[in-house]
Amino acid sequence: MMRSVLRRRHALVIALAMTALALAASACGGGQQKPVSTRDVDRSIPADWRPDSGPSGNVVGGTPAAEGAWPFAAYLAISEDTDGDGEADEDDRCGGALVGARWVLTAAHCLKDALDATVTVGETRASAGKRISVSKAHGDFWVDARWTKEAQKEDVALIRLPQPLPQEAVQLVRGGDDALWPVGAKASIIGWGATATDADPSDVLLQAQVPIADDAKCAAAFRDWDPQAMVCAGGGDTDTCQGDSGGPILVPYTRSLWFEFGVVSFGKGCATPGVPAVYSRLETLTSTIVDHMRSDGQAPVAASQPSTGTALPAKDSVLITGTVNPNGLATFAYAEIRPSSGGAYTPYDIEYVGADSTPHPVVKTVDHLQPGTAYTYRVVSANAAGGITPGAAATFTTAAAEPTGVVTTR
Repeated sequence: MMRSVLRRRHALVIALAMTALALAASACGGGQQKPVSTRDVDRSIPADWRPDSGPSGNVVGGTPAAEGAWPFAAYLAISEDTDGDGEADEDDRCGGALVGARWVLTAAHCLKDALDATVTVGETRASAGKRISVSKAHGDFWVDARWTKEAQKEDVALIRLPQPLPQEAVQLVRGGDDALWPVGAKASIIGWGATATDADPSDVLLQAQVPIADDAKCAAAFRDWDPQAMVCAGGGDTDTCQGDSGGPILVPYTRSLWFEFGVVSFGKGCATPGVPAVYSRLETLTSTIVDHMRSDGQAPVAASQPSTGTALPAKDSVLITGTVNPNGLATFAYAEIRPSSGGAYTPYDIEYVGADSTPHPVVKTVDHLQPGTAYTYRVVSANAAGGITPGAAATFTTAAAEPTGVVTTR
């Protein structure tokens, strides 16, 4: 394969209706809304999408990622049968992302000829960490059957891990989420690929930011450009390269909540001026990916399950509890409340809660409420298998305001 076709070592690189999470401008009951808070996870790239806010340097030549910055980053060492005789005759390397406790998302062209692979997740060095063995013979690989070397569309694949991993997985976008990556917005790329066209790969995980390119620029650069199955980014001196295939391109929703909206697929050279790189468009492919995981007999996934718990109200605040079962996929959760008299729900404290199949506690504090007022609340969760799922609604009433004092005459 030519490097200009696929991003490999030997090649010439939920519906999540996020609009429902838009924060209301006013608070429930007329009070002022508490700002959304998240865990302070340092990704070392400011999550503000500003063109000048990213690191200097490129994945091609790059900026090393901080330890633990990308816990879902996966490194794949692959043994391939390129001549079809059933024996391994070539080695390759690709990237990927942990999207569920037992699932790594990568590119179809990474696994098309794969017999076996080792997977390392959450490390910053390719040579570090525990290597997890997976194989075609055990049914651990799924490759989208629509992908071909000629068309290069539907370039997605999955690796099923033998055991669940505890680290943070990444959210997958679904149809209708494209407002998260408007043209010109900065997206983050990560990988252990080559630091220049046909150069040696990096042992250190590198990161950078690239601007989302418009469809016209992509169509001009690639004859087989398909806006339904592809999205492209870059076009300057920052790019993915050989060995980065299968890795994620990401956009932030909050400081600690990130979404993967594309998979590194192919390009022309690395960091070729004026030529963006192409990524598989998950907005249209996630449903197919999730359908496969749902049907898997060993590691099926399902929509997350929120359970609304108790509320402990004070005069102008409330402590809300509940649980969420992620059911195998990266899941976030939040609490939302509204006045019981009517009005729209307001979400509070959006955060990642897990990707395994056990209930996780949810504890949220909401301030700036009106004293002596009845509110309706619920715990809400979301993952790529079910989109936004609200728990059962319940009610509480804040304590009445204390008297300001009565003046009497004597």
